[in-house]
Amino acid sequence: MLALDDELAPPISNKSGYYYAALRTPPSSPRSGVAAPPSSNWTVLSSLHHSAILGEQAAKMPLLIRVRRARVLSSAVGLVVILLLLVGVFAGGVSVGTRDSVASVAVLSKYNFYTGTVASMLAKPFELALALFVPVLSLVVAPRDSLQNDSLGWRVLLVCAQGTLSALLTGAFSTLNVQQLDPRVAPTIVASDLSAVSPSSSKGTSAASSSVIDDLTFSLRLTTDTLLRTAIQPALVKATESLCQGSGGWPNIATTYAFFANDWLASLLPNGREALLSLYTSVGEMLPSSASSAEGAAASKENASAVEYFNATVAGNLLLYGMFFSQTLLAWDGLSYLENSSLAHFQDEVASWRAEEGTNTNESGSSQQQMITTFRLAASRMLSETLSEQSSRLGLAFDSSAASFNVSHIALSPDIAFDAVTLEIPFDERVIATNGSASTLGSISGSGADGKRHYDLISSTQCGETACLIPPPGGSASSAILGDADYTQWNAEPQIQAFAACLFEDGTEDVTSAYLHGSGCTRRSTTSFLVFSFARRVVADEMTLAPEASGSSSTSSPNSRIVTVTNLQRYHMITIGRLSWRTKDLAAQFNALCDVSGDDNDCSGLSFRLGDALPSSSTTVKHLIVGASHLPLDSLGEFSGLYSRWTPLVMLTTPSDMQGDLLFRRNVRHGQADDWANLSGQCSTSIDVFVTQIEQNRWFMEYGLQEAYTAALFLLLQNAVVREESTRVDGRSTLAFAGSTTSVTLEARIPLQSAAISVVGSLIGLVCALCIASAGRHKEGVIQRDLGVEEIAKVLLVDRRFPPVFLDCTLDDPHECVQHPLHTFHIEALVLHQQEEARGATASNSSKGAGVFIRYPPQF
Repeated sequence: MLALDDELAPPISNKSGYYYAALRTPPSSPRSGVAAPPSSNWTVLSSLHHSAILGEQAAKMPLLIRVRRARVLSSAVGLVVILLLLVGVFAGGVSVGTRDSVASVAVLSKYNFYTGTVASMLAKPFELALALFVPVLSLVVAPRDSLQNDSLGWRVLLVCAQGTLSALLTGAFSTLNVQQLDPRVAPTIVASDLSAVSPSSSKGTSAASSSVIDDLTFSLRLTTDTLLRTAIQPALVKATESLCQGSGGWPNIATTYAFFANDWLASLLPNGREALLSLYTSVGEMLPSSASSAEGAAASKENASAVEYFNATVAGNLLLYGMFFSQTLLAWDGLSYLENSSLAHFQDEVASWRAEEGTNTNESGSSQQQMITTFRLAASRMLSETLSEQSSRLGLAFDSSAASFNVSHIALSPDIAFDAVTLEIPFDERVIATNGSASTLGSISGSGADGKRHYDLISSTQCGETACLIPPPGGSASSAILGDADYTQWNAEPQIQAFAACLFEDGTEDVTSAYLHGSGCTRRSTTSFLVFSFARRVVADEMTLAPEASGSSSTSSPNSRIVTVTNLQRYHMITIGRLSWRTKDLAAQFNALCDVSGDDNDCSGLSFRLGDALPSSSTTVKHLIVGASHLPLDSLGEFSGLYSRWTPLVMLTTPSDMQGDLLFRRNVRHGQADDWANLSGQCSTSIDVFVTQIEQNRWFMEYGLQEAYTAALFLLLQNAVVREESTRVDGRSTLAFAGSTTSVTLEARIPLQSAAISVVGSLIGLVCALCIASAGRHKEGVIQRDLGVEEIAKVLLVDRRFPPVFLDCTLDDPHECVQHPLHTFHIEALVLHQQEEARGATASNSSKGAGVFIRYPPQF
């Protein structure tokens, strides 16, 4: 029984002057003989049956508890939004610092201390909110237990429910920790990335088409199987002794390379590249004297995808360069326009093609095919006249009608290309034999009834175990130096030369007549240079052996054999090419910064992805990069007619007594290995040792195109540096530049799993809020029925179980129709009854009303 004093509303008149809310009206008069109260703040009356103080007419005002549904929903939504916002921010990571090195355990511990403190502070408001939220939920779900059940089990259940919901909602904050992210690289190009400080120390369908006699062709080869082998690998020395006779001396063979022996050469271009354009033409088939053949050749259609790479002006210019470079390097004669009108006419045609290209920018496929046909006819006519003229002037016996040329375009990288024209010049072996210039071959059997040509060689002096040396015809067997009177194309060694390309007054590289005679070049090109290569090979249809006794030579040794070669055919290959490139901004290409000091302050240059010769040895992708200002263009010589200065990319020098062409066993079409084995040591040790060194080290060049563009690329990138490919944190590709800086970010982060749990907890909280809002309306009557005197005191006194922020507790005055908020009241008196008395009492009236009346402050 309670006496409630209203702090705000005016009192209702009765004897005691109090509002009175009770389930039972107290007695009206006290018992007599009550002892005087003790001296204290409380007035205690024992065995009280009637209360004169409270009076008989106490006002009866029921207590109503209503759920503030709007507050519950808005508070739940607001807390969930704030929680998810915080969890989302920390799940994405919050940077707390950046370092230039990996952080130590002590540093991470310090950061985790701070983040742990922040996490506790962030979780506390949500825990306090749940402490108010869970009692309201229990009130609407189980009102009787919430109001009247004070057992330990019920209290434990409420604590567990609150703890579980709190763990689901705020558990993410307990997992907040500082993580060390992967190092972030800021790629930066510096000067050392654009050029090697010092040279490094080191220790393929082919564009060559079938010749007119169906020659044995070389497919694309490994670079280590070409004349460039010893630029990449050390020279080999045969360890086994020769089986041939004699004690031949060690051959004095020398190779010269104009580029550095960088250790990455083997991976730069390990194999030859397939030509995107390979336009083969036989001069004899295009000559007007073979009208029917010319029509068939002119009607031929090239692959449509390859036609787009054909440029008549470029190909025509290269042919003109080839003619004049041959005059300088191969001692050709009389190639001025005054003495060779075909060259002047061809140069005029090239100029007209360029004019047509300038007006017809959108050429159709048929127009391009017509241009190809026009180029073939004009080039064949010029080559036929020029080669015939040189053959008669120099006595070289060119078979101009059997000559051919091949126009090629090879893409070495997306930014580097090689355009070339390769001339295949066969010799008329019948003319050479008829003129008696082949006397050095030993003996000439002449032509048989079947029309075949037979050449007899002496095995003991001209053959080794795997090849025979075919001396040049006439008196050209002796070694000579370019510029000597005895220097001819016969004793020219395989070689690759480079020339600077010129830009003319019109800003193009198109050849002018003045330039071909040593003048007219205004400045060098910075995007291209020219390459000239000269190669030789000899083939045959068959090789047979016979005893010396049955041979025709009377001067042979009894221990020698006669080697009969059928249809010997020699070829000289001339390739003139143009290596061109397009520089790019390397910083933009590799997603890096440019920090190059100097006059240019520029990061433009070339890049080339290295191909690993041994793919299993490394999985790291590497690139060569070189700055545009570090390309070795200043080392290139200039073309100045007969006084030209060239750069020897590759030069081969052989002993003077080994001049000639080597007929290898592989170049004999129908040769049997047994034929060579039957020599049984009847061969020359000198020749054998020479051939062994030539083959082991690949000191020969039979075609020249692959060697030409590979050597040119080696020279172009000789100052390049190697940088490994890496991936930035944002996934973009870059390189490990020398100027790159590394930063390590420390980040406060909540694991995604913990964030997901918080999301689930938030959903559960929202569902509970909806449950409170829905059930609160329907459970108001149930709550009213379960309210007793003690429950009213709990509602008034225990805010944590009945939070006023979510519950609207009022005393309703039925007379004045006014609702008085419960929090405006306070307790001034109360009556205590013993529970044992209440349970064990009989029906006597005296025992029913016994109790203890307490009032504060005391009143007498």
